[in-house]
Amino acid sequence: MNDKDYSRMFQWFLLAACFYAGALYVQQPQIETGLWKAGHITSGAFLGYWIDRHLFGRYNHDDKYVPRVLARAIIVAAAIIGMAFGL
Repeated sequence: MNDKDYSRMFQWFLLAACFYAGALYVQQPQIETGLWKAGHITSGAFLGYWIDRHLFGRYNHDDKYVPRVLARAIIVAAAIIGMAFGL
């Protein structure tokens, strides 16, 4: 992988960091919990993308092989759900 590949989805990582920082800064429990969970969900999206990327390689938009596309979606969804539940 080249340097451009490592910078993919970096904006999601930064967004998650901003959510976590906001959760530490805010004093209202409801908003703090919402920001903390939003950080978990965006972290799950970031991790799910990279797990999928390392398992299946680069995504080809011409690839219409349905089981592979479904496997990618399931992996990313499982990572997001796992982080949302705090597992």
